[in-house]
Amino acid sequence: MTQIRKTLTVPLPPDAAFRLFTRDINTWWPKKPGGPGTLHMDGHVGGQLSDTGAKGTRRRWGTITRWDPGQALGIAWTHGHNDTPNDEPVSINSVLLVTFTPADTGTRVDLTHTLPNGTTQATLGTTATLWATSLPHYIRQGRARVPA
Repeated sequence: MTQIRKTLTVPLPPDAAFRLFTRDINTWWPKKPGGPGTLHMDGHVGGQLSDTGAKGTRRRWGTITRWDPGQALGIAWTHGHNDTPNDEPVSINSVLLVTFTPADTGTRVDLTHTLPNGTTQATLGTTATLWATSLPHYIRQGRARVPA
């Protein structure tokens, strides 16, 4: 297994940091032409992380496996929707775990994305870039929510 790990701090209490990462994901996930549409995350185990494109097509990104508000989020993530003809899903699955821990300056967020053995370098690189480019938006949105 290969793991991508990221640790960051947002200036919010754990419940608010969790809510921003989950319910409000569409406010911070970067948008690009031809990329994901409106993101939605169901708030329960067994729910879906999905996007709805401009034509109303809904694509599943993953299934929620852990939902502990203010503490942890787990997702069985499906890769490849954007990399295959006609956005057909592929059978490369991974596991995302995000934990939220109180810190002196807000909440420490630890993200671990575990990819299966045999994951191609291209998928590994795309996944690493995904988090490297997305998480700064999460941090900025968290800072914007701190009362002045």
